[in-house]
Amino acid sequence: MAQMNASAMNWFGGETYLGAPRAERHLGLGQAGGGASDFSFSKALVSMLGEDRSTPKWPS
Repeated sequence: MAQMNASAMNWFGGETYLGAPRAERHLGLGQAGGGASDFSFSKALVSMLGEDRSTPKWPS
């Protein structure tokens, strides 16, 4: 049986980032989502993508 290297692939099937941490990106996501005391992933998405792209369009 072939062994898989667990660090070679992320949960979504893409490559795993093995470089140094990128603190500025994590901080930006936190600020976009309302900060540490009031974080909301929904707020972060709207802040980064805009209301039009972050709200699903369900068929009628």
